[in-house]
Amino acid sequence: MRSGIDQPLGRTPLKATSGLYALLRCSLGYGRDLDASRRGASLVTCMHVLLGVLSYAVVFLSPPAHVLAQDEPKADAPADVPAEAKGDDAPAEKKRLGRLVRVGLPIESGDDARIRSSIERTIEPLGEQTPRHVLVLEFYVKPNAERGRQEEYAQASQFGPAYELAKYLSELSRVQKIAYVPTLATGHAVLVAMACDEIHMAADATIGAAGVAEEGIVDPVRRSGYNVIFERRRTIPLAIALGMLDSDLVVYRVETDAGRDFVLAEDLGEFRKTRLVKGEPTAIIERGQFGKFTGTEGRNLGFVKFLPRSREHLATELELASDSLEEDPSLGDEWRTLLVRLEGPISDQLATKTIRSMDDEIATRDVNFICVRIESGGGDPASSERLANYLAGLDAGRIRTVAYIGSEARADAALVALACDHVVMQSGARLGGTPAYEIGENEIQRIRQSVATSLAPAKGRNWSLVASLIDPSIEIYRYSRQGERDVLVEYFSPEEAAEREELDGQPWQQGEAIKRGGAPLDADAALARQLRLATHVVEDFNQLKTLYNIDDELVEAESNWATELIEALAHPGLAWLLLAVGFGAMYIELHTPGLGVAGFFSGMCFLIYFWSQFLTGTAEWLEVLLFIGGVMCVLMEILVLPGFGVFGFGGAVMILSSLILASQTFIWPDNAYQMSEFRDSLMVVGLGVAGCIGIAVALRKVLPRAPLLGRVVLMPPEGAAAADIRQREAIVDLGFLVGQRGVMTTPCSPAGIARFDDELIHVVSDGDFIARGSDVIAIEAHGNRVVVQSAERA
Repeated sequence: MRSGIDQPLGRTPLKATSGLYALLRCSLGYGRDLDASRRGASLVTCMHVLLGVLSYAVVFLSPPAHVLAQDEPKADAPADVPAEAKGDDAPAEKKRLGRLVRVGLPIESGDDARIRSSIERTIEPLGEQTPRHVLVLEFYVKPNAERGRQEEYAQASQFGPAYELAKYLSELSRVQKIAYVPTLATGHAVLVAMACDEIHMAADATIGAAGVAEEGIVDPVRRSGYNVIFERRRTIPLAIALGMLDSDLVVYRVETDAGRDFVLAEDLGEFRKTRLVKGEPTAIIERGQFGKFTGTEGRNLGFVKFLPRSREHLATELELASDSLEEDPSLGDEWRTLLVRLEGPISDQLATKTIRSMDDEIATRDVNFICVRIESGGGDPASSERLANYLAGLDAGRIRTVAYIGSEARADAALVALACDHVVMQSGARLGGTPAYEIGENEIQRIRQSVATSLAPAKGRNWSLVASLIDPSIEIYRYSRQGERDVLVEYFSPEEAAEREELDGQPWQQGEAIKRGGAPLDADAALARQLRLATHVVEDFNQLKTLYNIDDELVEAESNWATELIEALAHPGLAWLLLAVGFGAMYIELHTPGLGVAGFFSGMCFLIYFWSQFLTGTAEWLEVLLFIGGVMCVLMEILVLPGFGVFGFGGAVMILSSLILASQTFIWPDNAYQMSEFRDSLMVVGLGVAGCIGIAVALRKVLPRAPLLGRVVLMPPEGAAAADIRQREAIVDLGFLVGQRGVMTTPCSPAGIARFDDELIHVVSDGDFIARGSDVIAIEAHGNRVVVQSAERA
């Protein structure tokens, strides 16, 4: 016990502390009537008082020496701390957890209550502890913004809901609040960011322009709201916050003997009276502009703490689990599941079918859990990339995507897996490694660029680590650096390490090599988990269901009759038959006068062929136009410009090219998979042409002798009848036409038809092209062969 004189002395510092607290509130700007200069002066006075109170407390509150002697335990006395809590058995520091809630922009009426409810449900299971758990508020633009106008749409947040949400956050103290801005936080969303303990932004993200949507409306209520939030959290300097709100204000950055400060132009004169200003102030917000800063600029100004590239990067800097900053799409409800299977080579048809089924299920059942079960050694890199970009583009706040790898996901199939939110691997499964189909160097470089610019940033993965699963030239090392609490460990290439050092401003120490150049990264489940490529490792698929609290079987997309019909028509086994029948019907049509059933039937066969290929994603309008152009060229050769063969040959090439291109997504194969697809396309078209030839032979040889169908075919004369016709044609003498004038009824190039009196005679020119309707003169006649020249030359 303390002596009697200690008790009153203990109350005196409490009173002084209360007075100090009141003075501290005034000096730091809690009083709205104090300007910047008065607050600076009060702060100096406050520091002197604080030192005096501390000295007073040390001298007068320390217990006498005899009291210390009485209270000190003896050497052999039991200590107050239990023995099991000492030494190596002492409890470790509690690990803090992270949670994420997304804030959609613009913040409109009712959004504040919805976000507040989501926050309460999210942090309720965490409880309270020291160090505090982390709540990350991620700002994003709502998806109903028009393309190209996201920034204008995002800055239209309403002041009332934004202020109510900011006031709630400023009073929430049991978690550490982090404002994470990956793209935009403009308009009155600035208030919400100010209410957090820290602001973290992507380097090129934007914050500010708080009053741009209400230009000219800066009433005392709005200005007071920004003052209130500033007083509670002081995340953004008040002068900068007001400069974001009011375009009539000018904000200066001032260097003083006490450090850097930010002052409004209207307060600069008073500020100079109380502080020693070094150099000339620098205007960071000019008159007529709303203050707006990138993440890099905000960090230089001191109100942005870190520049994360992704959620995972942010989690690393906050020393949280890499998968902790994920929004729960189920929001406490049951999962609405969808199981998608990717088995065998990934083709364009498989990618199109998979994307179509996911779109249909999302639209009809509002699916919020998609499991992609992958058993593939790779396939077409372009198709895998298209499917991966689709999965990466799904809203992670609405749909949780999980890739399950039972045995392997090699080469480009690994891209599809890593485009999902989570990757779950079965023990013994492989990720990456030697592909089933060799990938060309140009294709590898294209994929590497795509991974670095879109796929890896979308999922917060290290781009070099993802690209190393395909690119054998990339080397991967273990890198580390000291964080705020623990050592941070990452895995990437030296090239990405240099990029990270330039962005973070902190060096990374290179460690052991994970992968040398020469072969793609081939990771088993354990290594993939270590490299954070895999989220979980399980023994079977049932364990995955347990992991995500799924009791029922996952729902697989059911194919309807239309989908099955499209797949059947596009299959090579039926596609070649469509082409054979189409070509055969075209042959019949060309050998019969007028337009008949054969022409209609041929058109329907080719229409069905292109329609099926169009719906499976391999054909586009280019192939259709190429086919139509080819048919027109062939008809022009037969009916309009006979003789040269250029249009006929060119048209045939266009038709065959269109049919080949319609069954593949590339023009010329660049890798082994595309080469196999190209062979299949050639086989389909080749079988179609062979089928057409077979039909033509049957029509000329077999069909005329058939008992029932022989009468529908007109056969040419044979035997004596044919000889008689040849003899009569041989003795035809058209010499009487020499010197007569006629008119061309068709173009002559060099053959055509001319009218002499009332007779139509087949003629040939003497070498020049003669247009239709031109006058001609017969200059030679050899039997039934008449040579003409233009009358103009006669």
